[in-house]
Amino acid sequence: MNTSLNDIAHLKRNWNDNNANPFPANLIEKCANLISQLEVQPFISPTACGAIQMEYEKENGDYLELEIYSEKIEVYQIINNAGYEETLTSSNYLNEVKRIVSDFLKE
Repeated sequence: MNTSLNDIAHLKRNWNDNNANPFPANLIEKCANLISQLEVQPFISPTACGAIQMEYEKENGDYLELEIYSEKIEVYQIINNAGYEETLTSSNYLNEVKRIVSDFLKE
């Protein structure tokens, strides 16, 4: 398991000193599975809203953020200063995320 994700998996209640909850095992497992499928590892961090955030950023300012929840994945991209958002809710999220990350890294 990714070191950052392992650290997130061990966070206790109130980990942010603002009463945030620990992350459920199914979310950690979902993220571990997703990360293992990606060619380039993202920067990973916990969020107070119960998601695990994965980020990619290019030197030209292009940015890709994935907020992984147990039931959905929110995608936010900035490419050539234009923003784009989408929410993935299908069970085929793994292929969708792999495609989104691959497309982002190619541009």
